[in-house]
Amino acid sequence: MLHVAARDNSVRCVEAILSHAKTVHVEVDALATEHRQTPLMTAAAHGHVDIVRLLVDAGAEINRQTAGCSTALIVACHYGHVDCVHLLLGQSILTSHVDKNISNEP
Repeated sequence: MLHVAARDNSVRCVEAILSHAKTVHVEVDALATEHRQTPLMTAAAHGHVDIVRLLVDAGAEINRQTAGCSTALIVACHYGHVDCVHLLLGQSILTSHVDKNISNEP
């Protein structure tokens, strides 16, 4: 369901699904069987920056890879979705910075 909402740019549907994530198990990083993409990758492939933002804010793993080693960032670059690329690059830098600081703590 989340994949379809991400593909169709249904912000309200994604918000509704994610709002129930605490009461009903919602796998934000579930891989679709057809293309082996997460909802984040699907939204990035279609240039749906609002959906990408919602999924990232919900904890979607931005560095998750498909069997072909593509990430949401690579998919967004491939299709030329600059807004998604900027958003994902910003998140990637933040994640790298946080991970680096955590690993440097005594």
